[in-house]
Amino acid sequence: MIMNLLLIVTVFFSLLTLVVVFYLIKLTKHRFAWILISLGFLLAALVRILRFLNIFIESSFLSSPYLTPAIAFIVSILLFIGLYLIIPVFKSIKVSEARYRSIFDGSGVSLWEEDLYNLYKGFQAIKEEGVTDFRSYLKDHPEFVDKSIKSIKVLDVNQATLDLFKVKNKGVLLSSFGTTFTDKSRDVFIEYLISIFDGDIVFESETEYVDMDGKTLNVILKIISPRDKELGKHSIVSITDITKRSIAEKNLSSTLEQKRMLLRELYHRTKNNMQVIIAMLNLRSNSIGNEIISTAFNDMIGRIQSMSLVHEKLYKSENLSVIKLDEYIEELMSLLFYTETHGDTKIKLLLDLEPVFVDIDRAIPFGLILNELISNTFKHAFTNLDSGVVKISLHMLEDNKVEIIIADNGVGFPVGFDFQECNTLGLKTVFALGEEQLHGSIGIISLPADKGSSWRLVFTNTSGNPRI
Repeated sequence: MIMNLLLIVTVFFSLLTLVVVFYLIKLTKHRFAWILISLGFLLAALVRILRFLNIFIESSFLSSPYLTPAIAFIVSILLFIGLYLIIPVFKSIKVSEARYRSIFDGSGVSLWEEDLYNLYKGFQAIKEEGVTDFRSYLKDHPEFVDKSIKSIKVLDVNQATLDLFKVKNKGVLLSSFGTTFTDKSRDVFIEYLISIFDGDIVFESETEYVDMDGKTLNVILKIISPRDKELGKHSIVSITDITKRSIAEKNLSSTLEQKRMLLRELYHRTKNNMQVIIAMLNLRSNSIGNEIISTAFNDMIGRIQSMSLVHEKLYKSENLSVIKLDEYIEELMSLLFYTETHGDTKIKLLLDLEPVFVDIDRAIPFGLILNELISNTFKHAFTNLDSGVVKISLHMLEDNKVEIIIADNGVGFPVGFDFQECNTLGLKTVFALGEEQLHGSIGIISLPADKGSSWRLVFTNTSGNPRI
């Protein structure tokens, strides 16, 4: 009975050895070496089995005194060759381990070696329950988060981690995972759990922890999660300290906000100063009896109003370097209609404006051009007419160019009129601003014989390079 039991145990361990050897064959490239070793173990097991069989079966072969030495010789040769061939494997493993330890311990980034095996088992269990929406599951089972935190084992940390968290020995961090958590890091951990459940391999997020002195640390957390729960027994987590960078970003943000406030205040004061100048010119204009001088004053007031409106739009804008040109045109036209229209002529305004953003370097000369052209239209285009229509179109063209067309159905220009030879200050200003400051092209696109006139201005928009 005992001999039979020993025979069974011998056969069992022989087969178990064979399974282990074949597993090693699967893991390494030196399969020939492992085959030789497995043959050696099989022959050794065969000798044991034959010796047991010799007790029950009388055979000259089994009882031969040369059987055991012969098989032992063959086994020793097989094991020697096999083990000799796999020596480089163990050397490679030793070198790889030394390299890993060197990188792990010498890294300037906080590294954590963690065992996530139990965490993976927990996910497998809830997936077997049929859970597909893990975020909803966490809302109904908030205790799963605490359970997950407790299931993670910290196996090792490097010196950079001890320095970062102000810890003198590893035992403090190895004993419990989550002792450095804050409310924010807990929320980030929940997102990490959701990413694992969804099958993501890499998780990265900004978060915060607290060191042993209670100081908040702003960090970037990066976790590479293997899909295999067996591989999850040794997962690496990196924590990069960005506390100084976060402080610098806050200081920079504060400085930029102060500059924005100062610039906003500058626009506001400039606009107010222009309004004061406009009020003074109005007073002086009203006190002058000469109509020609009074008209010149009013023209100057219109030009200043167009510039003042630019600063007002910038003051109210979220982006202190650009304004919406379509909104600016609407407000400027309302202002000009209020100040310029008079008499019995009824003028209708039609606007076809596409949303366009321009910077202050484009907005001010554009506003002056529009002011001059519209003012001239109101003064001269509808002479001896009961009504009229002014249409302004604003569109973006290819190559980031802006097109604006100002058209009216008034009396038009006289036959033979050469606007290039016109010596009026207004038209000289229009061409100077359009061609020299906006670096665009401006001209009349309707023929002199047509009813009314149409001005076309095209310039390149540079709002893609804001100042702030």
